[in-house]
Amino acid sequence: MNQQRKGWGGPQMVLLMAVFGLPVVFAWLLYFNPDLLPGGRSNKGELIQPVHPFPDQIFSTLSGGNFSRGDLTGYWTLLYSGGEVCDSPCQKRIYDMRQIRKAMAEHHGEVRRVVLFSGSAPMASFTAWESDYSGTVAIVDSEERVASLRSVLVPVGGDSVGHLYLIDPMGNLMMHYQPEQPAAEVLSDMELLLKVNKWGGGH
Repeated sequence: MNQQRKGWGGPQMVLLMAVFGLPVVFAWLLYFNPDLLPGGRSNKGELIQPVHPFPDQIFSTLSGGNFSRGDLTGYWTLLYSGGEVCDSPCQKRIYDMRQIRKAMAEHHGEVRRVVLFSGSAPMASFTAWESDYSGTVAIVDSEERVASLRSVLVPVGGDSVGHLYLIDPMGNLMMHYQPEQPAAEVLSDMELLLKVNKWGGGH
């Protein structure tokens, strides 16, 4: 029995890569090679190069749970880099993220929303979070852990505050959007990415 399980490990890994990895790779290929797409296209977000994987750490959330790279698997994730409090621009972006997900129609279940706050963020400032921003994961952790996550963002560190990021279903940061970029541009990119991902055998 142990030998059978050991022998199955390789095929299982290949199957997982085929289910989650190949469709995403295909989406990347088509998206950034517009000549392969009928009618072409122009992306609105800025491609993050080289690939920056989401840190392999466990982060604490406002709800008292944990969040890690594994929670990104199989989802297209919108990550907003917030500051110490959720001010008006932050609230607007969270609203945008919710509307973008709704606009994905039958694909809305493939999209996650995450907000990163500074490690020094006062917990009292999030008293209305659960009722006002239900469905959005809020990472509120130590300064050290938050800094490790901000280190892979573009721009890095505190300069990332206000920027919006798109993470692919393999946990890699794919694109980022300036604070002033319209939500419609983010939606345009996501609609095309999910479309080509479907062509490649995804969800």
